[in-house]
Amino acid sequence: MTIDVNRLLLVLIILTTFSVGIYVQLKDRRSAINTSFNIMAMTIVVWTFCIFMILTLWQYTNPIIWVRAAYSAGTLMTTSFTIFSLIFSYGELRPVKKFMMVLIPLCIFMAILSMTNYSVVSIDYEDGKIKNVVYGIGNIIWAIFVISCLIVIQYFLISKWRKGNKIERLKIKYMYLGIAIATTFMLVTNITLPILGFEKAIGYGPVSIIIMLGFIAYSIVKHRLMDIRIFIRKGIVYSVLMAIVAVVVGLIVIGIPSAFPELEKVHSAVVVLIGGGFIIFAMKPFYHDIKEFSQVFILKDQYRNQSILANFSSSVAETLDMEKLLDLIFNTTIEAMRVDNASLWMFDSKTGLFKLAYSCGVKSDELSRSINPDSPIESYLQINNKPIAKDELAKLKQTDVYDELENEFNELKAEIAIPLMANNQLIGVFYLGNKHHNRMYFEEDIAFLKAIMSQSSVAIQNAKLHKQVVNMEKLSLLGRLSAELAHEIKNPLVTIKTAFEFIVSQGSGDSYELDDNFKVFCNLALGETNRIDRLIKQLLMLGRPSPPKFEWCDANKILDDTILLLKRNIEENSIELIDNRDNTPIEIYADKDQLKQVFINITQNSIEAMKNGGKLEIAMTLDSDFDESNNNTDDLLESKNRVIIKISDTGEGMTKEELKNIFEPFYTQKVTGTGLGLAIVSNIIREHNGIIEVESIEGSGTTFTINIPQVCQGAKMSLAEQI
Repeated sequence: MTIDVNRLLLVLIILTTFSVGIYVQLKDRRSAINTSFNIMAMTIVVWTFCIFMILTLWQYTNPIIWVRAAYSAGTLMTTSFTIFSLIFSYGELRPVKKFMMVLIPLCIFMAILSMTNYSVVSIDYEDGKIKNVVYGIGNIIWAIFVISCLIVIQYFLISKWRKGNKIERLKIKYMYLGIAIATTFMLVTNITLPILGFEKAIGYGPVSIIIMLGFIAYSIVKHRLMDIRIFIRKGIVYSVLMAIVAVVVGLIVIGIPSAFPELEKVHSAVVVLIGGGFIIFAMKPFYHDIKEFSQVFILKDQYRNQSILANFSSSVAETLDMEKLLDLIFNTTIEAMRVDNASLWMFDSKTGLFKLAYSCGVKSDELSRSINPDSPIESYLQINNKPIAKDELAKLKQTDVYDELENEFNELKAEIAIPLMANNQLIGVFYLGNKHHNRMYFEEDIAFLKAIMSQSSVAIQNAKLHKQVVNMEKLSLLGRLSAELAHEIKNPLVTIKTAFEFIVSQGSGDSYELDDNFKVFCNLALGETNRIDRLIKQLLMLGRPSPPKFEWCDANKILDDTILLLKRNIEENSIELIDNRDNTPIEIYADKDQLKQVFINITQNSIEAMKNGGKLEIAMTLDSDFDESNNNTDDLLESKNRVIIKISDTGEGMTKEELKNIFEPFYTQKVTGTGLGLAIVSNIIREHNGIIEVESIEGSGTTFTINIPQVCQGAKMSLAEQI
């Protein structure tokens, strides 16, 4: 009966090993690692079959042929394991070929030698039992060969451990864990238990092969591995629970018949079943507690992350302010992952680039100011919509993008990039650096990051929609306010202004002379009515802007006119004008009056920021994408040329709060300002499909950068009709 159980177990091992080998091969048919694993599995199948034949025949005939065949198959198994370890270490077949040229001839020689009487000389067989086995010199050579192969395997795996990345190291950990468990299992079944008198346990030794193969197959097939500590904790918990169950069952099965020897076997069996059922029923109330305790022990890091995710979900649902939301996303993620450095980049629809929103552990000046959406990592994330880790790049090593991806990871000092997606569009990228203690990102970490980024994407979209609604309400209110002001204030204001102008004009004649104080008062009142009139015009322009009147004009000429208009203010404030432009006209299809309004508002702001003098620097360039020598209208219509204007000052600069709200209507820090000038500028630039950016350092100065197309999209239809 024992032999039958062992033989059945060997058949199951053969079928399982064969299936695992084929499965791994089919996962990647072109992979040298998968192929070498499959070959190793097939040699194990052959070796196990030889053992099966020995157990089948030794009661009927001398199994010496199959014993020799088992040694020969063991040679094949050892060689294939060595070649697999070499390919696993190098990651490809080519550098292993030189070792194979030595190993394969040796393997063939040892396999043939094992089939001769130099390996197993004889087996003394009597009454269906093996009495004695006589080994030859070939067996010693075989042992030396196997030990040498094991030394080679250890050497290359240790070398791979030292040089490999985090994923490769974890794969080797799984291999060693499988080997360690298999070795321990064989020591228990083949040595410890037989010494204690349980000889039948020897037949269960081959199960260790399945354990080892399972670990190795998992490390090959599963690219993003489970944290090995979780696996070990699971093993500990399940082993303890199995031991407790085994002890309880043993006490019931052995204890009841011993305590009640007068019971018949049938009655004992009934009592055992009843006792077992009672124990199961008694333990049921504690089932959930035991399960929860086990899960907390096994997945304590995941339980921590689940708690963080739950708190994040409730907080993010209540946050509509974009800045607070990004701050919450950033801090929650770095707290959960315990990283050394991180950076969050958000897509800016105005510039079409990813801008740095938050960073920690790395100086912002060490990172680029913006990332192009066509950059390698961003392109990969847009296409694949899943995180990519630096240590995963090995699978892309043979592709053209490998070096580009690795370089971008190095530039950003990152180990993993997680996408923020909305409507299948990449709206942000979270870069995380090394985790504490240089731990890798496991499968559980990736699942957590995906969950938190998914919720973040929805929250960001909600915050954007909320901001759009608020802005629309502002503009709607502004439009109504402008109309009411125009009707309720402008008409009586015209009468008041006309009256004061009449008084002043009459007081300057020969008929009568106005008192000086009264004249000053009248001029002051006239100035205030003019100021109110300008305010109403600005409100009307902001609330109900007139569409641009596009025409060809010289952008440099418009800026010249602006400087000439403000020249007196520049000189009165002791401001040095630095003009970095050349004399080349820059033709642009735009509304020249609106552009002039933009230049006046920005330059006037710069002048007002330099009350004690300073430097006003202006520059204008044409970013051209075609040969300007062939500058005809058709080329201009199709071109993507952009005009870049920079206006810089060395004034007071602005705080972060001011920069955040600078283009909001009615926002101003000036005593006499209306807060409408830059809001109008922003609207005009937007009507021209342009971009305006502001860089400012408090106490050092401010730079406005205007980037507008030479022919904006809205003007192309009008221009095309004229051609």
